[in-house]
Amino acid sequence: MLLCLVLLLFCIFCKNSAAREIRDGCISKHSECQTNFPTGSWRENLWQVDAPCLLQQFFNLNSKSKKSKSKLRRKSTRTNRSTNELKFTEPVSILFIGDSLDRNAVSYACKYFGAQPREYLESNMKSMKYQYCTISRMNFTVANFMSYGVFPPPYWKYAYLDKRSILPENVANETFSHINIDTKRFNMVNFGQDPTIVVVQSYLWDLAREWLVNGSQPNFIPQEEFFTQWLDGVKILLGVVKKRFQNAQIVWRTAPDPKPTMGRNRELTRKMNRLVLEYLKSSNEGVRVVDWSKILLDRNSPEKRPRTHPGQIASLAYVNLVLNIALSISCK
Repeated sequence: MLLCLVLLLFCIFCKNSAAREIRDGCISKHSECQTNFPTGSWRENLWQVDAPCLLQQFFNLNSKSKKSKSKLRRKSTRTNRSTNELKFTEPVSILFIGDSLDRNAVSYACKYFGAQPREYLESNMKSMKYQYCTISRMNFTVANFMSYGVFPPPYWKYAYLDKRSILPENVANETFSHINIDTKRFNMVNFGQDPTIVVVQSYLWDLAREWLVNGSQPNFIPQEEFFTQWLDGVKILLGVVKKRFQNAQIVWRTAPDPKPTMGRNRELTRKMNRLVLEYLKSSNEGVRVVDWSKILLDRNSPEKRPRTHPGQIASLAYVNLVLNIALSISCK
């Protein structure tokens, strides 16, 4: 009996110590697990790695809500701050370079934390939103940046004002120049600093462009050379991003299964995921990976069905993984 009591008190002490560690903005003993993200599963609309690793859950998602499972309910600000939010010990900023999936993820995260996303780079185009928010109480800024893909012009139609030929005049009109020049606008809302973490990917615009330039046939399948050229473009993209953000941690995120439309389907994106992951594993790029595709296919996933834009729960699970990378960096 005495031994059980001692063990119980020890467990309570460990739990309280871990909670203090989390509130202080550091979970150092789990930082390696957070970095590598081993296997996991979905529990109550949260994706968590399998024991003994732990992920800090920055979002409270109520799976028992009467609303649709693709929706979330945010607990009261007071409760949420005490259980989920922490203040990073140093300012943390995350820039997502990608497409509308990343734009939506940033928007969901900002709104969850009670901030309205604002544009830091104005675009004439409705779909090309460059937005950010700063959560001062967390010492945290997050933003998205729209990319044209890794191929040369013509780009996917949403890069053009008329969806055909007229490019916007307020941004650079070549993919890599766009990143080199226009990402500096983010620094203006990030206290003059480059981001701590840059998350990058390029899938859907590349596939849609290939479909478009080949006549937009309903059952079009890219030739094998497309995948070789795409991987070469990804290597260039990573080189450009690493040179532009020399002090940032670069993260590649995989593509979840898309709805089969406009030259995209899950077989194509899964093949592209395999190619880039094999390359990153065999190279010495120092690029971390958020395998969004994998976690959306894990046990009890609320969003296994292919869709053009993952919903709030899936998007916040994605952001949660990146925030855990930021947490592991802050622990060093």
